Amino acid sequence: MQENRLNGAITAMAFLMFILIAFWCINMYKHYSTGRWSKGSKIIDFAGLIMLLATFGGMVLPMLKR
Repeated sequence: MQENRLNGAITAMAFLMFILIAFWCINMYKHYSTGRWSKGSKIIDFAGLIMLLATFGGMVLPMLKR
């Protein structure tokens, strides 16, 4: 019973992370399409995306091993 609750919580957090990654990508596209994508903005956008993907992978990969 406790394991099912944990899996449900991890699934919910992974879904919220997926939504956050989607909004992050929309924001990156907005920076790119307007042409106001400075060097600092590129660094922050890509570093943030890498950190979000790593966090998402850290949540999803343990669920796949079960």
